[in-house]
Amino acid sequence: MDVLIKPFDKDYFSVSFLGNFNEVLLHAVHNVSRRRWNKKEKLWLLPDNKLTKDKLIVNLYETGLFTYRKDEKEASYLKAEIRKLIETMTVRHYSDHTKACYKKWVEEFLLIHQKNINTVGKERASSCSIQSGRS
Repeated sequence: MDVLIKPFDKDYFSVSFLGNFNEVLLHAVHNVSRRRWNKKEKLWLLPDNKLTKDKLIVNLYETGLFTYRKDEKEASYLKAEIRKLIETMTVRHYSDHTKACYKKWVEEFLLIHQKNINTVGKERASSCSIQSGRS
């Protein structure tokens, strides 16, 4: 059983069930507010905003039909980088409130842009050429 989630237009994204679906999946979509059924294309349309996407993902995860696994290497790397940020701000005598705000902003940024950051990093690494000091 597959669930296809993709952009529909500038205001909505679509959710459709490929092959057979079950009542549990249907209930997960029904529990998202402002969703609507598109009879013509036989798919659900949901408002394209963070709140709706988060609600849908939580609902689908809670069905028990899907799992999520973090890449432990990336998670530990991100934790180490955030720890360095906090240590740097501590040395510079930033307030606890400022450190908490910056930490939250950086974590949100990394979560949103993590795929792009990984791609850019790999592209830069592959495009760099190593030059020796010898002629």
